[in-house]
This record gives sequence, structure tokens and C-alpha cells, in this order.
Amino acid sequence: MPRKSHAMGPTEASVFGLTGLDPAFDLPQVFGQYAVTCKPSVTWDYKNPPIALDSGKVVHVVHSPRSWRGPHGIEVAGGGFIFPKRTNGGDDPMSYEEVRMAFLGYYEKHLKLKLLRSEIAGIRSTASSMGVEDALVDKNVHLNTFLLTVTEAVLPDGYALLAESPELLLALGEVRRLCALCNDRQRAFSPIIHMPLSNKADLIKDHNHWMHGVLPQVVQCCDVADGLLGQLLA
Repeated sequence: MPRKSHAMGPTEASVFGLTGLDPAFDLPQVFGQYAVTCKPSVTWDYKNPPIALDSGKVVHVVHSPRSWRGPHGIEVAGGGFIFPKRTNGGDDPMSYEEVRMAFLGYYEKHLKLKLLRSEIAGIRSTASSMGVEDALVDKNVHLNTFLLTVTEAVLPDGYALLAESPELLLALGEVRRLCALCNDRQRAFSPIIHMPLSNKADLIKDHNHWMHGVLPQVVQCCDVADGLLGQLLA
């Protein structure tokens, strides 16, 4: 079917010579049986309702987004798997070298997510330890900063890994934003500790109150991101 910038109407579909299927034929159910037999299973969705033709038949549109969990294998009779690839002529089995490289790519992506999850855990731990007791809020201050090395690398380079979970992208973006705010605040406040100021206690108190308002948000966003990363890695 030619790609178009808008959904085809009944007349347009007929012009392209589409025969269509009997409306009683439940193609999504049949297609779903193939999708779940893939290892790992394939994510997909379909247009509901399908496109109706003037003849009374319908055209089903199925969308399967790009997956970072590939390669996807299909079990064959007698045991074993084949790993299909899309070519100009249809679907062909991948060669041994193509399968090997695909698995290497998968493990590299998987490792990036595990490293990201480890850094998120470190950020959460840092945020939890930076609070100051109320009795010392105008005396003590923690000037720790957050390490975002893996997060900064994975967010732009690993978008394809994370696109399956928009909620995860939002949580990671918020972690990144809040940590950057805290880091900037900490660096700006650091020189004040060494200055002989008469109102230093008030400045320390104000700084700690600001941090106390942001740090729980960091912890909450880290918890959300960790849970979603766990689901993605499962």
C-alpha cells in the first residue's frame, strides 16, 4: 500500500485496487496469534474500525513499532528458530552473522539500561542523604552534587530504547532537570561557606529550605524511573 500523509477513505482505497476482507473475518485476532508466538513477543496495534470499501469489504491497518528487544525469532517445526528480516522482496531469514550482530546490539542496549538504572539508584541515595536536621538547618549544609554521566549519555543516544515508555522518558527528563537545578544551586552556594558574613546562618537556612523542597521530588522521580526501568528490563 502506498504511504500517504492521511488515512485513506473508502473511495481512495478502491482506486488503489484493494480487494479487502470480509468484515466477519477477525484479522486482529488471527494476527495476534502470530505476534505472540515470536520470541520475544512483538508489540503491535491496529486501526479500529478498519477502512470500509465501497464493496462492503474492509481493509485492516496494523502497526508494529520498531522494537529494541530484537532480534525476534519464530519457532520452526522440529525445533529451533529462524530470525526474519524485511527486504524489498518480502521476508528473508537473517544470516548467522546478522543474527550474531543483532544479539550483540541487544545486549549493548540492555547494558545501557542497567547502567542507567544503577545511576538512578545512586542519585536517589544521594538525594536521601542530603537533608539537614531541623536543629542544624542554619548551621550545617551538604554540598554534594549529582552525577548524571550515564543519564546524559543514554537519553540522547538511547532514545530508541526508551521510546516504548513515554512515562519513563518523562521521569528521566524530570530527574535530569531537578538534579541540574540542585547542582547549579550547590555550586553557587559553595563559596558563601568560606565568606565572613554576618548573615551566614540565615543564608544557610534559606539554602537548606530550598534543598528540602526539591530533594523529595528527586527521590520521587527516581522511584518512578526505577520502577519503569525494571519493567523495561524484564
